[in-house]
Amino acid sequence: MPLPRYCSRGVALHNAFGTHCAVITEVSAPPGEAISLCRVTAVIDCGVAINRDGLKAQIEGGILFGFSAALYRRLSFANSILEQKNFNNFNALHMNGTPEINTFIIDSHEDAGGIGEVGTTAAFPSLGNALFSATGQRQRFYTFSPHPAA
Repeated sequence: MPLPRYCSRGVALHNAFGTHCAVITEVSAPPGEAISLCRVTAVIDCGVAINRDGLKAQIEGGILFGFSAALYRRLSFANSILEQKNFNNFNALHMNGTPEINTFIIDSHEDAGGIGEVGTTAAFPSLGNALFSATGQRQRFYTFSPHPAA
């Protein structure tokens, strides 16, 4: 499906923990405006899916955790002491910055694979590729910039 003006997609594919994963991230990047996350599509083949609702929640939560880390989780030090002591010192995606996520689970009869970090692992490269497509600049260090509106 064609994208609206100023929108771009990024794709990441990987096989980890016996699970195949594809994530497509769409961002909007109008010139002079903050980049926003628009939509994410995830396709998972983890073999036999025992608890599909739990699997979907794990993937979607992992993707959001990965986006939050990629966009906001820079560590800083003052006088050689880490300034971020707990989650209250980390910014994260808020509901108004969270994209629509569509997760598809492949029906499979293969052995069950792992699912724990699969969404997080795919979030970084799919977002980085979408930002490259939108801006023409590779994001090679965390945190990614420019940040989407949160």
